[in-house]
Amino acid sequence: MTLGCSIDKSDREAIQLPCGSVKYTESFKYLGVELTSDLADTADIDAKLSRGRSTFTSLSKVFCISALSVKLRVKLFQTLIVPTVLHGCWTLSRAVCNKLNVFQSRCLRSILGVKWQDHVSNETVRLRCSVAMSLAQLVRLRRLGWAGHAIHHDELIVHKIVFSHADLKTWSSPNSSSRLGW
Repeated sequence: MTLGCSIDKSDREAIQLPCGSVKYTESFKYLGVELTSDLADTADIDAKLSRGRSTFTSLSKVFCISALSVKLRVKLFQTLIVPTVLHGCWTLSRAVCNKLNVFQSRCLRSILGVKWQDHVSNETVRLRCSVAMSLAQLVRLRRLGWAGHAIHHDELIVHKIVFSHADLKTWSSPNSSSRLGW
């Protein structure tokens, strides 16, 4: 997903400050998120998935121990690996959704010991692991939770813009005529 605009060569020159110069860069990390000049999210997601894969690989012996229950191994995955991958993940293009879901499916298959040759669907793998939703669905749920929190916060500008002209005392439920207001 490309949101940025084109950058002229004159904009790429170093900016001179009293303490030194600031050079143009194509990408940098800010608060754990990889930002690029074209504002594409693929580099950031790829870096997060790489960190998640390396963490999963370093703990692969733990995830393959048959003495641990599948429930415990899945809980370890959701506690240790998923936050590593989803930290700061808010944008969801179709490609990002697919990458997140493929990563989750591969990890859960590894935990269960199911190979792709066994022809078991991803939904069946998630059901066997008692995982309710895919990673893309989890990101969407977190975004909705944040939006609900932001709307209920009186001091935020979003709340002031949305509810500045609304008189909440006169609102009534369209389904119930007996209720006078909310």
